[in-house]
Amino acid sequence: MTGPRHQALFWALLGGREQAVLATLGRPHRSAAGATLCLEGEPSTHVFILLSGWVKIVSVSGDGREMLLALRGPGDIIGEIAGEITGYRTATVRAAGTLQSLIVAADRFERFLDQHPAAAHAYRRAMAERRRSADETQRGRALTNGHRSPAVPGGTGQPDRLVPGDRDPRAQPVAVARHHPHPAAPDRGIGPGRTALAGWA
Repeated sequence: MTGPRHQALFWALLGGREQAVLATLGRPHRSAAGATLCLEGEPSTHVFILLSGWVKIVSVSGDGREMLLALRGPGDIIGEIAGEITGYRTATVRAAGTLQSLIVAADRFERFLDQHPAAAHAYRRAMAERRRSADETQRGRALTNGHRSPAVPGGTGQPDRLVPGDRDPRAQPVAVARHHPHPAAPDRGIGPGRTALAGWA
């Protein structure tokens, strides 16, 4: 799978020493295509660093339909911001193909950043780039909606990055619609919206 890469990705920004230390703090994990890494509404206890392969980040609308919010690929980190802000997953993450990732407990990841200033700097840069990309995507959607039709509350569910050959899952009913012990907060236009947050899952 391939796709456009415009962001500075966390893993690639780390030096070899920081990568080695972080690898000892987590556990490698291999996921088959379609496997679920985490579910929307679950407590956020780990971060996922993608080493190879892609994941789909999806959310469930009020009527039980699944919307594709973003695609993440090698070098991306998933789960850190959502955990800090809400304590719960803001979206469901599924492997789009065979996936290799590094799973690190959230508290270990926080201590790692505290103890390694260069890694903390890489993390801040990666998050700033992701926020910029999310803002650009939302502005583009707003312009498109202005020309076509009024925006639908909660976002349109268009993906941040498209991968050739991917099927659009936005109209697929899903069973996980019932799994919402702590639903994500809606986008009220203050700070990162639901679509932006879901990019971090």
